[in-house]
Amino acid sequence: MQENPHIEWQESWRDDFLKTVCGFANAEGGVLVIRRGDKGEAVGVKDSRKPMVDIPNKVRDLLGIMVEVNLHEEESAELVEIVVEPYPYPISYKGEYYILSGSTCQELKGAALDRFLGAMEFACRIAGSKKRPLLTRQAVDVLAARAFIDVSKARKMLGWQSMVPQDEGIRRTLEWLVTVDPSQWKQK
Repeated sequence: MQENPHIEWQESWRDDFLKTVCGFANAEGGVLVIRRGDKGEAVGVKDSRKPMVDIPNKVRDLLGIMVEVNLHEEESAELVEIVVEPYPYPISYKGEYYILSGSTCQELKGAALDRFLGAMEFACRIAGSKKRPLLTRQAVDVLAARAFIDVSKARKMLGWQSMVPQDEGIRRTLEWLVTVDPSQWKQK
């Protein structure tokens, strides 16, 4: 197995490689092989049980996707293989979007992120999906806007007072956003 744009070798696991997993998911998929050196030699896993449990849990918890994690023996060394399928919607790692370009994992920003999200929206449209992607260019614009709302006038003139703390309101809003189906919204 040669290293190429769809196969990446690493001598050991670091959580930073979640960016590579994210990049594979946002591109055409790929395989990340842990415990193989840059020259292709098998260096082996010390405790194979730990990465077999830890890696899929980290991927699920931090990226929200599932990956296949396999253990292979080669040259009397155990290698961990992480198989990442391409996803039809954008995958982020800690709010940042990555894509593999050749053998380089790059963070998408600005115009590149806009083009990527536009392509995802287009793909959903031509596939006949009734649901919009969870993240669209318009949603990024809204979420990225820095807004500060001053409620002091409402307090002073109307006696308004918040019924829930700000962090609780944000938590409730995020929970609602995950469950809402945008196709049910009525356009005016």
